[in-house]
Amino acid sequence: MNKTSNEEYLPFYLTLLIYNLAIISHKIV
Repeated sequence: MNKTSNEEYLPFYLTLLIYNLAIISHKIV
């Protein structure tokens, strides 16, 4: 049950991380 939850939340967390990284890199540039 916990493993399935992780698999569902992983893509969302990864997208959020990439989105934040893009914002940070855009602010630096």
